[in-house]
Amino acid sequence: MFLMLLACAGNPEGVWLFSIEEEVSDADCETTVSHNFVAAGLPFEEQDEEVWDLQESVALSSHLLYGLIHQSADGWTLLLDGEIYEASVSESETLSFVGEDRTESSESQEHPSGYVYSASAEQELSLGVGLLVDGKVATGSWSSDEQARLEVAESDGFSAEEVGFAVGQIPSDDYLVEDDGAEGLQPALNEPDVVDCGDDPCELQVDSSCSLSFSLSAERTDLSPEDFEAVEPFERDAGY
Repeated sequence: MFLMLLACAGNPEGVWLFSIEEEVSDADCETTVSHNFVAAGLPFEEQDEEVWDLQESVALSSHLLYGLIHQSADGWTLLLDGEIYEASVSESETLSFVGEDRTESSESQEHPSGYVYSASAEQELSLGVGLLVDGKVATGSWSSDEQARLEVAESDGFSAEEVGFAVGQIPSDDYLVEDDGAEGLQPALNEPDVVDCGDDPCELQVDSSCSLSFSLSAERTDLSPEDFEAVEPFERDAGY
C-alpha cells in the first residue's frame, strides 16, 4: 500500500492524538480455492425466495489513541497502536508511511508406507496511515491490506491401517463439499483406501485477500517525544 504524509507544512515531529472513524462494515475480501478433488466443489449459496427491503445503520464514536512521529537517521518513523510505520523523504518532500509484516511456515510428513503430507502458508499484512498536515492538525486515512496463501498436498488412497488415522489431514472439509448420497451435501474429505482426486497427491490451494480503510484526523499535542511512552497505553476504543 502507498500512503502519504505531505510534510511541506512544516516539521511533523511530535506526539499526535489520532481520531480514527471506524465503521461497522465488511472488509473488501476475496477468496479463491483451487483443487483436484474429483467429486467435490465449492458450496453454493441458497437464494431466499422472499425479497426484503432492509436498512441498517450503526454509528460509532471515534477510536482515540496517541501516535509519535519522529525523525531517524534513515528518515521518518510513525509509532501508532503498537505498530512501526517507516518512511523516507522523496524529492517532492513527501513522506510515505507503511508498516509491513510477513509470515511463512511449512511442514511435511512421510510414512514408510509411502504416505506423504506437506503444507505451506504465507501471509503478508500491510498497514499504513496517510495524513495531510496543516500546522497542528491533519486529516487522512488508516488502511490495511492482507494477502494469504495456503498450499496443501496429501497422498490419495492411503491405508488407514498403516498410517494410523481414519481420514486425511488435508483441510478440504473447510472449503469443499460433495454429494452425501441423499440429495444433500457434506464436507469433502480425503478418505482412506479410495481415490478422491484426479491425480496423486490430492492438492488444495487457497488464496485470500482482505482490505479496508477508515478516515482519520489528528491533532499535534504539546507533549514532548519523551512523554510518549507515558501516554501511549491510553486509548478509547470505537463505540464507547
